[in-house]
Amino acid sequence: MLFRLESSAVVDGESVLPLARVKEHLEVDSDYRDPLIEIFRNAAIDLVQQYTMRRLTLNDVADPVLWRGNGFGSAPRGILRLGVGPVHSVLAIHYRDSQGAPAVMPVADVVHSGGSEIQLAAGKNWPDVDGGLDCAVIKLRVGYETGKVPSALISAMLLMIGHLYANRESVITGTVTATLPLGFEALCDKYRDPVI
Repeated sequence: MLFRLESSAVVDGESVLPLARVKEHLEVDSDYRDPLIEIFRNAAIDLVQQYTMRRLTLNDVADPVLWRGNGFGSAPRGILRLGVGPVHSVLAIHYRDSQGAPAVMPVADVVHSGGSEIQLAAGKNWPDVDGGLDCAVIKLRVGYETGKVPSALISAMLLMIGHLYANRESVITGTVTATLPLGFEALCDKYRDPVI
C-alpha cells in the first residue's frame, strides 16, 4: 500500500521547548545569541519529529494532517499504520468505492489509542476501494498537546541543541572526533514508529 502525508502546519518552537529552558540547559545568560539558539532549537525539533514520525505540537482542526493512500491495504487485525502520530482524533475518512464513486466511512468505525495507527471498531470492515492514486483520504489531528511532549523527547532535543551549540563548525581540529554516544537514539527510539 502506498501513502503520503500532507500537512501545512509549522511547529511553534516556543510552545514545544521554551527558549528560556534551552538557555538554562546551555548555561547562557545573555540574549545576543538568542537567534542562533532558536535556529538550533527548531532544527532539533525538526530532527526529533522526522526521526520519530511524531508531531510535537497538536495541529488545528482547521488544518488537518491528510493521510492519502491507494487503499486501506490488507491491514492485519484491521490496524492501519499511518506513519505519523500520536493520533489525537480522526476527523474524516473519504474514499472512492470500487466503482469509483466518492464515499465516506463513519469515523465511529475506527478507534485509536494515541499511537500512530488506527484500528477498525469491533464488527467493522475497511471498505473496498478502486485502488487508484489517493482513493483513500483520512483527515487527522495529530501531535502532543502543549506541555505533554514526553521528557525523553525533550531531553533528546536538549542533547542535540547542546551538541550543535558546542560544535558550530563543520570541521574540528586538534581533538579526537567521536559521535554522540547513542543518547539521541536511545531517548527517541521508544517513540519511533517507522512504517514498514
